[in-house]
Amino acid sequence: MPVQSVRLQKGNSFEELVFAQVGAALNNDRESYTLASAFYLDGGRQYDGLLISPKAVFTLEMKNVGGSVQMGLNTPLEFFDKDGRLIDAFQNRHESALDQADLQWKKLSDYFKEKYGTDSIFVQSVLVFPDGTRLDVPQVNRDFSNYHANVLFATVSELPRLVQQFRPPYPLSLDPKAQDILVRGLRDGVDKLAALEKAHIANLMPPKRPSSPPPKPSPTPTPTPLRSSYDIASQRPNRQPTPRRYEPETPITIPPPPDPPQRREWPSWLWLPLGFVAVYFLLGLITSAPVALVGAALFTFLLWIGRRKLASLTAIALFGGILLFNSINFANIISTAIETLQTVPEAANPTPSPFEVRASDEAVQPANQQKEGAELSGETAVPPTPRLRVIGNSNVRSEPDMEGSVIGTAEADTVFVILDQTADFSWYKIRLGNGTEGWIGSTRIERLSP
Repeated sequence: MPVQSVRLQKGNSFEELVFAQVGAALNNDRESYTLASAFYLDGGRQYDGLLISPKAVFTLEMKNVGGSVQMGLNTPLEFFDKDGRLIDAFQNRHESALDQADLQWKKLSDYFKEKYGTDSIFVQSVLVFPDGTRLDVPQVNRDFSNYHANVLFATVSELPRLVQQFRPPYPLSLDPKAQDILVRGLRDGVDKLAALEKAHIANLMPPKRPSSPPPKPSPTPTPTPLRSSYDIASQRPNRQPTPRRYEPETPITIPPPPDPPQRREWPSWLWLPLGFVAVYFLLGLITSAPVALVGAALFTFLLWIGRRKLASLTAIALFGGILLFNSINFANIISTAIETLQTVPEAANPTPSPFEVRASDEAVQPANQQKEGAELSGETAVPPTPRLRVIGNSNVRSEPDMEGSVIGTAEADTVFVILDQTADFSWYKIRLGNGTEGWIGSTRIERLSP
């Protein structure tokens, strides 16, 4: 009958190989089997896999050791690689592989009794190794028909034979329905099973307690109790296992995992000049060369000390700040141009009002008074002061250029004394009423005759 495979969790490559080979070998059997992948039991204990046969439930603890395994009656379980070196990774754990497998059948037996109310399901733990692994362990752990050993040792190719030869101490029939219920209970939780399904497991054939064997002389005065998932009254003598001869087995070739593609690593120092050039070039597109140089130097310094995130945030802040500053200046230029286009020309020589004369810093005297004063004093006449009149409200800047910052506003129809002017007569320097001196463009002013 085909083997039912249930994926609870994805295992590693060795576990997947075990499931594939064991499932293919058991497909030719007339009995029904169920293979379940890795899962976590209530309480957090991890299981590498589960194999349910009509007779018993096998917990599979898989160890991908390709060398040898050694264990004696008075020596612990140890793993060696193909060169005979002890594998420390298995020795430095809080519990050995033998204790790990021994706890698995106990926890699973208690789980079945607590969740389904039955102790009829016999659970056997098996340590599974790759084919070709040398297993130097007591014979009692290699006897596949013996249920007295807490943990059995088998290779991948021996596992199907172990399941077929294993004989629990009492007859039991785990039919395909019971196997499906057990696996779904592990996957979805027993609480989600129907009451009839739980009753199907609880009503399995109860164990038949074997009669006590007749007493036999034993060299050991203290007998060892039998191991099973229920209380067996009989005891077995503590026989010394006979040494097992090692017979080489046909190893299974496990394909090695493909090597990851090798990526070419750039030298770490190469990123410093590349980052400096890139930041300097990008900043130079939107700002002056000194500002771009300082920003690129700061970015490279942060890369050099290992602050990559801070360097990235600094570069973003520099770009954002410079772009915002340029956008504000561009908006001022556009607004000035629009104001110039919207200016309506007025009369060529309007008569200034008394308020306009008072707004200027110096008193405006008529030309005839200045001339009379000069004649009375007998001195040479002083040239009249050049003046201008603002046609419309205009910005007063700190420099004779549109890039200069705005330091004040000259109101329309106000007369100012010209303090200085550019060579092309495009900018004039004036003094505002608060004493601030600045430059005003020639597009919105009118020069007054001396």
